[in-house]
Amino acid sequence: MADHIDDSRLDELYRIGVDEVFYRKAHRFLTVVADHDRDGAVVWAKEGRKADTLK
Repeated sequence: MADHIDDSRLDELYRIGVDEVFYRKAHRFLTVVADHDRDGAVVWAKEGRKADTLK
C-alpha cells in the first residue's frame, strides 16, 4: 500500500501533532501524525508506540 500513497502529502507540513492511540484489548498501539493546518488530517500512521516507530 505504501507504494500507492502520494508522498506530496508531507510537503509543506508546518504544525503537526503526534499521538499514540490503542486498539484492541491486547494494548496494540498506533502512532499517528496529523496536520493541524488541515483540520487534523492524518498524514502518517504506523503500528507501535516507541520513539523508534517515528524513525
